[in-house]
Formats: sequence, structure tokens, C-alpha cells
Amino acid sequence: MLVFLGFFGSYCNAETTTNLLEPSAQNWSGQYGTGYWGGTSGGPNPNRIPNGDGFVWSYGQTALSTSIAINTALQNAGVQVDGFTYKWRVKNGNANEFTNQPGIDPFDITVDILKADGSLYKSYSYDYGYSHNWTEHTGTELFPDNFLPPSFFGNIDITATGQDSGNWAGWYGPEFNPSRSEFNLIYSTNPCYNNPLHDPNCIGYAEAYAQQLYDQQCQASALYDTGCPGYAAAYFTQQCTMDPLYNTSCPEYANTILAITEEDHHTEDLNEPDIIVNAEDITVPEITGDATVDSILGDLNEIPISIAGLDVNSTPIEVIENEITETEEFTADETIVEEVDIKDTDKKQKKIKKLIATRTSSLAEKMSAAANIEAQKAVQAQVLALLNFVPGFNQYGAKLIGGFYPDAQGYNSDQLPENQRGLRNGLAQQILHRKMVDMQWER
Repeated sequence: MLVFLGFFGSYCNAETTTNLLEPSAQNWSGQYGTGYWGGTSGGPNPNRIPNGDGFVWSYGQTALSTSIAINTALQNAGVQVDGFTYKWRVKNGNANEFTNQPGIDPFDITVDILKADGSLYKSYSYDYGYSHNWTEHTGTELFPDNFLPPSFFGNIDITATGQDSGNWAGWYGPEFNPSRSEFNLIYSTNPCYNNPLHDPNCIGYAEAYAQQLYDQQCQASALYDTGCPGYAAAYFTQQCTMDPLYNTSCPEYANTILAITEEDHHTEDLNEPDIIVNAEDITVPEITGDATVDSILGDLNEIPISIAGLDVNSTPIEVIENEITETEEFTADETIVEEVDIKDTDKKQKKIKKLIATRTSSLAEKMSAAANIEAQKAVQAQVLALLNFVPGFNQYGAKLIGGFYPDAQGYNSDQLPENQRGLRNGLAQQILHRKMVDMQWER
């Protein structure tokens, strides 16, 4: 039965449980016998009245007790335990001879409220060590702390302790009747149940407050912590913003790759002068007449040449003609653009050297990557043509000839007659090393 309590002030909406006190004396714990009060012998333990209504004490000081499990007795969700009410039916009258002994028999009832971990939360004691007949002592206790759910509590231990101070044989001490006593918990709606932030005294307030701050930080920026909702997506977006090439799934990945490719394709050395290269300046190597070599040379002649900003579909075997505008380099303080006279032989030759150096370096890389000796021969033929083409190179009185290993099996090039030895592949790569090529052109 739930009882409405309209007299608890701030707990005006509180309710109480039904009686939780064990009514049968035989279910209490402690040392006791069975019998009535009085007699000329017996003790020192109290007697339990045979019908189980209660106890009467003898000359030994003895404690009898019972326990109540709060979170078993009160399982309502969303409530707080505010306190308890009690009613103790007690008599302290020396077996109806209320004043026929020196002093008054001691008798008290103690209520210990335990926490869930077994430690003591609060203790209440009621002293009835004075002479009186059967009396129902009632009262209400409110806990000093609010918002305590049933789960906060463990057991409630109720203990009755008495003694016949006259030390009479038999049972003439205090009497206690649990069958007509009561103990009820007071409870009400707990505002902390759905909102731990309702009050700083709510259980879980600190954790809820910390979580609230954390959630606010995560809402402001999902990158606040790896545990924030949406962190992975936000991190990915951040990385893609900083570097569109972070991942192929970045929104601007494809556009960035395209932009880089176009930039590389159109990159020019703006400081390079424009020159004219005429057919008569090119020394063409003799073709071996080998069908395979001629085929490969024919394929290579179709590859566009891109040297220092000069983009033509010509090879050293064909005419290189293209006319662009020449500008000289200038410092931060100089903005004068000087037109270069292409009739200046020294400048022209230097520019031609630089163009051919770039081309031969590129061909050297292609030759080292060639799939077979025939492909290497074809590339080498172009290299030799470029080397012979360098202005002033013929001052050494010799020309480079593209001879190679014969097809005969079992020969090592070092074993061939001197007039049949050509430029070996390893030696060609050494000559084509940029350092070697540059040394040939510098005068």
C-alpha cells in the first residue's frame, strides 16, 4: 500500500512504502529462548513470546536485529529515497512493577542506513530507557542528501537492545513487540533520473557535466577528439583540403592531377633564347642498311622532340626549324628586355649546344631502358648524330661512327679486330652521362 504524505514540506508529493519491518519475532536474529515474562529462574538471554509477537529481556544485555534491503524493497524507476518513518511498540515496566527496582532498565532501537558498498551512510538511535507501559513511538527521518536513488543504498539494519538492570532471575526486563511495529521508506520522483545536470548534488552530475562539455567541443569541431561523432569524415576532409592528393577519394584529386599534368606539359624555360637551326648545320650519320635498325630509326623519328621549350616534330635526321623571340635574363632591378641578334655566332652556338645537350641526355635514358640491342642501336644512332652536330666538335678531327657488335655468335667485342670494334653499350652510357657530354661541348 502506498500512503500519500502531505506533511513533509518540500516532500509534499512523497509517498511511502508498505511496512518493511519483519513482523514475526522468530525471524529476527540473535540469542533468545522461548517463553513469557516473569519466573524465578532463567536468563540471561531474552525470551521470544511463543506466538511470535515479540521479546522480553532478562538480566543479560542482548541485541536482536533484522535487515531490510532497500533496493529490493523499492524498485520503482526514477525515484529518490528521501527518508523513512517508524513506529516502535515498546514497554519498560519491570513486569508491571514499574518502580520496584533501583534505576530504569536500558532499552534502545538503532537504525543503520548502509550504502551499496556496505559502508555506513547514516545511523539513527532511539532511547526508551525510561519507565512506561506499552507505547507506540513514532517519527519521521529525512536524509540530509537529496536525489539518492535506491541503488545508492544497501541494507537497513534495525537492532533492539535491552537488559533487566535489577539482575533478577527470570524475565523482568523491557519488552518489544515487532508485530505491531512498522518501518516505511519515503520516496519521491527523482529529477536527476533523466537529467543528472538538474542539480550539482545529483549523482552522476560531474560525469554528465564533463560529457556535456565534451559534446559541445565535438559539436564545435568533430576534430576535437577521435571519439567525436564524425571524426573520421572530418579528418578526411581536412586532409583533402590541405592536400588534394592525400587520397584518390579526395573531391579535387582528379582536377589537381590534371592541373599538375598540364603545368608540366606547358612548362618552359622562359630565359632560353629563340634560335634558328638549319638543315646544313646537321651532320647525318650513315645508316647501316639493316632493316630492323632502319625500322626502329623510322619509329624514333616520329617521336616529337621537346627541348628547352622548343617543341617540334623533327629529329637530327630532319631539318629543325622554328623561330621564337629571345630575351636575356634580368635582375630584380632590371626590366629591360634585350633582343638577341641571331647572327651572333658565339651565342647561337652556345644555345645550340644547350639544346642538343638536353636532347642527348634524354636519349641516354631511353637507350638504357631499351628492350633489346637493336633498340639501343637505334637510339645510339640519334645520339651520335647529335654529338657530330655540335658546332665546333669537328675541330678534334674525328667523327663518331655508330658501329656495334656483329651478329656472329661467340665473339666478345674486345676480341674483334680493331677496325670492327664499335661503341659498346656500356661505353655509350658512359659517354652519354651528362658530365661527359658537357665536357665535350665546353671549350
